[in-house]
Amino acid sequence: MNISLLHKKHPLINYSSLHWNWYSGGRPYYNLWICLDGEAEMHLNQHKIEVFPGVGVLLKPEDQVKGVKVSPGLICNIGLHFLPENPEDSLALIAHSSRPVQLQHFLLVRELASYLDFLLFQVHHESQAEENRIGGNLLSIFLRNLKMGPEGPMDRLIRKQAEAMRADPERTRSGQELAAEVGLSFSQFARRFQRLYEMSPHDFLIEQRINKARAQLRESQMTVGEIAESLGYKDVGYFSRQFKQKAGVSPLAFRKRYVEE
Repeated sequence: MNISLLHKKHPLINYSSLHWNWYSGGRPYYNLWICLDGEAEMHLNQHKIEVFPGVGVLLKPEDQVKGVKVSPGLICNIGLHFLPENPEDSLALIAHSSRPVQLQHFLLVRELASYLDFLLFQVHHESQAEENRIGGNLLSIFLRNLKMGPEGPMDRLIRKQAEAMRADPERTRSGQELAAEVGLSFSQFARRFQRLYEMSPHDFLIEQRINKARAQLRESQMTVGEIAESLGYKDVGYFSRQFKQKAGVSPLAFRKRYVEE
């Protein structure tokens, strides 16, 4: 399905205030709403939806929706505003709207949204065709997940563990401990985790640590050694090698490039 994005004045990725209280009584476009971080409740046409990272819902223009925060911290979400290029596609969209979906390729969605946000608000040359294509990819992922049906309770538990790892990557727990928490053997746990995130629990944890290191290099004055120690690394050299393997450059080169940009 081809779509046209409407983001000249609307941000793609939204960060809430501490007291999130959002209401939308209708809009002249569709809104693919996906939670990236935080927990909340959404009341959609008088039906309550539990919101946590990875939950998405396609809002059709006439939907009445209210969001209320239920836990400390911020709410971060994608709000993809668009219209179908072919008006006849509206019928298909309406058939798939107003139902929550737990996205099974959440990391891919997060990365696509981050890149689309970059195109929309940082790239100054003409990129509208690429923006519409990536927005269409996000919508396609959502619609495919919707057809797969609701997520099972075990996968939901594993996703909550993964989100805890992402929020607090410096905390170290073994795969055996994580498996025991959800009542699985390590091999069962590892297979389910791999299916959900397309990487092992260990690789997922390393990726979250490197992502947090990126943020600290951009936003703090901490030394590379201090960042490594804060993330649980005892050997700064090992941290630097791991960072370069994931980011393509050393921590110092990453910081230098960011400052220059």
